[in-house]
Amino acid sequence: MCGEREFNMTRAVHLPTPGDPYLLGMWKYWAEKWLHQIDHLYIHLNTWIDQPVIDYIKRLFDGPNTTLILEQGWANHGPALTELVKITKEDLVLFLEDDFFLFDPRGVDHLFQLVESGQYDAVVSPRNSCSSALTEQTREVFHLPSYQIMPETMFWPCLYLGKKEDLFKTDLDFGAKTWLRGEKIEQLNWTVPEDLVCGDTFVWMSIQLRSLLKSFASFDQLRHHPDNSFGSIKINTLTPQNLYSTITWTHIGASSSGIGYALADEDGALLHQRSLKNGNPNRVTPVAPDPGLALDFARRSAFWTTCIANFPIPDDDPAAYFNDVYRRALDKFMKNCGMDQPQYSTFLYTLNFLLGDHVDKPRQIDPSQQSHFTRNRR
Repeated sequence: MCGEREFNMTRAVHLPTPGDPYLLGMWKYWAEKWLHQIDHLYIHLNTWIDQPVIDYIKRLFDGPNTTLILEQGWANHGPALTELVKITKEDLVLFLEDDFFLFDPRGVDHLFQLVESGQYDAVVSPRNSCSSALTEQTREVFHLPSYQIMPETMFWPCLYLGKKEDLFKTDLDFGAKTWLRGEKIEQLNWTVPEDLVCGDTFVWMSIQLRSLLKSFASFDQLRHHPDNSFGSIKINTLTPQNLYSTITWTHIGASSSGIGYALADEDGALLHQRSLKNGNPNRVTPVAPDPGLALDFARRSAFWTTCIANFPIPDDDPAAYFNDVYRRALDKFMKNCGMDQPQYSTFLYTLNFLLGDHVDKPRQIDPSQQSHFTRNRR
């Protein structure tokens, strides 16, 4: 994949995914703009989705510089990363997710060079997702700035870039973790004073990495928020001319596993579990979310719509039938949730503006025609 580079270190990208074929189609399209900057792509596909869809995903990523691991089932994010790290041959690893999109090849190269050059030990993206006591003890032990200056002390398991050899100095536990009262966390020189403290995926790894490494280049995820901003970037500041120089990447967020909790077929089976051999997949009936979630459900639905609208499975593929299965599941979810149509339409326009590659061909989606909107892709 790689051409000539200034530094002699090999590069890998890790992508755990539950196997939504339309998110992966979108991810692959944007990744093709920068895959030449890396040496190998490692994918952990964990799913019970229909076998023809699995076969389609395998074909989508088929290539000499790609390794795809298939696990029949739902793997937590942490263990999936552990499995990928253990088989990686390259010097540097970049962790991504299937709803995180990198737009600028120069930006990808720059991230790797920050570590290759020795300027930083790792590239990170800050978050907390843990008990406040854990956040504050981490702040104190590692002499981090105050909450007002740095409210988040842990790292995302996405947009982390570092040396493989440093990861092997840890216990390779990337998963969520809990500690009970009286347990000692050696890296924090701390005995847990509460009944329970906990951390989400990558929190425990963040503590280990802080204890091992000295310098971190920190970047925001530029997550898409329910107010339709991307991090601190407001949508009304973006134009076709400054779009990808302003937003070099984005993490849509809370969208990767929609097939595992929200989208179900006409029999009520989650799309992620349709091929379970015992014939008893979890069956769900989406209900209207509370007001705090309603807006975000509209945002997620607009993202899923954008993905299938731009990247349906080709009509001549054996898995093409799944396009209708997915569209019906999405329609049912939106109706059962009492989706706010104006908000949904606003999100739909925004996401197509960004992800639909409007630099090539400006357009917008008519939400009433979403199931019929397709685009030819190279």
